[in-house]
Formats: sequence, C-alpha cells, structure tokens
Amino acid sequence: MKYKGTTPRYYEAKEIFESKFTGIDTTTHGNWGKTYGKDGYILCNYEGNGIDKKSLPNYVSAINYYKVKGNNLPLNTVWNPATTSQNALAPDRRNGFPRTAACLFAMDADQIGNTFTTTIGIKGNQDYKVSLYFLDWDNKGRKISVELFDEKTSKLIAPVKIVESCSGGTYLTYAYNKSAKFRINLVRGDNPVLSGIFFDSDPIKKTRKD
Repeated sequence: MKYKGTTPRYYEAKEIFESKFTGIDTTTHGNWGKTYGKDGYILCNYEGNGIDKKSLPNYVSAINYYKVKGNNLPLNTVWNPATTSQNALAPDRRNGFPRTAACLFAMDADQIGNTFTTTIGIKGNQDYKVSLYFLDWDNKGRKISVELFDEKTSKLIAPVKIVESCSGGTYLTYAYNKSAKFRINLVRGDNPVLSGIFFDSDPIKKTRKD
C-alpha cells in the first residue's frame, strides 16, 4: 500500500514558566557587594556549624533547608575560615577580606541522597530576584543541576539549569513573586554545594503568571 502526501511539520509546544531565569554569572566571583544582595543576603555556613551569616529583606519570612534523604538538615563545611581568594564570598557588602570559604552540601554513600532543598518563604506577593552562589572550592569537578518550584503547588516554575563548572564561583539568578523552593542535585563530582543566597528588587514586572 502506498501513501501520498506530506507529513506535517511537528512544532513542539513552547513551555511557559511562571518564574524567569535571568542569567548566569561566572565573572563576579565572591565580590557580591556591588552586584548582588542589595535587599538582603545569606552566606551559607559562614559562621561554621551550620550557622549562616545573614541579613534578610523584610519581604522574606524564613529560609529553610532540607536534606531529601534522611529527613534532616544538609551537611556543612568550612573549607577555609580566613582566605584572601576572591572566589570565596566577601563577609559583607564592602567586598573586604579575609573571607570564609564555606558551604552547605548533601552526601550519601549510595549517592541517591546527594540532593537538598532550600525553601524561601515570601510574605504575600512580592516581585524579587534571588541569586544562588555555587563554589567548587576544592576543585572536585562538581557539576550541579538546579530546579525551582513554587513552594505551595510544587510545580516546576523555571527551566532546569546545569552549573557546568563553578571552581571560580557561579551565580544563577531568577525572578519570581511568591514563596519558592530550590532543589539542588548532584550531576558529577563529590556532592552538590551552595555557598550563598542573595536578594534584589525586581522593579520591572516580568512576563509571568500571578
């Protein structure tokens, strides 16, 4: 049997996300003070023993971490408590020294649990930008995937992004207007890490659903 005619061209439907991914930055390194965190910031485990150094904006109600496997907090480490490396996050907006190279991470022997989440509670609806800082301080060849969900609906609200390399420090920035949850996953290397979270105003309302 013979068929005549042409096969219609397939057009994949464009996926529309509620949050907007606004960019990746590999050049600022740990000098965040003049670029990020104008509204507020969290320097993860900067004080050691899982204690963050932070100044939260008034529209953020809480920050919670959760290790996906084991029902507990992610692990933490301080790589260097007093370094002059520009890759480590500065202690404040003045971009001064010395700096602490530190992070939160997740790690299990079977690697199934090499994932943790960061939930950002927002008071009501508030347009904001949030930037995450990833640092592969000990050069373990880390490759990390980042997913962003609406905290209430658990719906994926941004395209999945891959941090291909972060030995010099890498920022990922998103714009949203509600509470959100990041899931940080291991792709390659020892474990997924997170060193900082920064908040900035989003004065231009993005094209997204409210």
